[in-house]
Amino acid sequence: MPTGRAVGELFKLNGIIMKKAAKYTEEKMMGSLHKQCLEWKSILLFLDKEIIFLEHLLHSYHFEPDTQELFERSQNYLERLDKAKIAKSDLKDQITKHETYLSDLLDSEGPRKASDFYQEHESIGEEVKKTLGDYRNLKSEIFNYAIEIMKKHKKQD
Repeated sequence: MPTGRAVGELFKLNGIIMKKAAKYTEEKMMGSLHKQCLEWKSILLFLDKEIIFLEHLLHSYHFEPDTQELFERSQNYLERLDKAKIAKSDLKDQITKHETYLSDLLDSEGPRKASDFYQEHESIGEEVKKTLGDYRNLKSEIFNYAIEIMKKHKKQD
C-alpha cells in the first residue's frame, strides 16, 4: 500500500501532467486560430489585387459609359470600391491587433483571458464573412455592368 507521501507525489505528478496537457491543447487551439488569422490576411491581400483590377477595368476606355445612367453606375461602383478598400484596411488592422493579442496570450504565464480572445475571434470572423459577401456582390454587379457595356459595343459594330 502506498504511503501518504507517495500518494501526494502521485497527485502532484498528475497535476503537472494535466497542466501540461491543458497548455498543449490550448496552444494547439491557439495555433489553429492563428492559422485562420493568416488565411484571413491572405484573402484580404488577394482582395487588394482584385480591387485594383476592377478599378482599372472601370477606368478603361473600353468601358467608358456613353449614357448618364451608365456613368452614374460607374461612379457608384468606384465609390463602393473605395469603401471596400477602407473596410478591408480596417479589417486588416483589426486582425493584426488580434494576432498581437494572441501572441501575448501564448507568451504569458499568468491568468489568461482566452474567452475574450475567442469572442473577438468569432466577431472578426463574422466581419470577414460580411466584408467578403459585400465585396462579392459588388464584384458581381461590376461584371454585369461590364458585360452590358460589351454587349452594347458588339451591337454597334
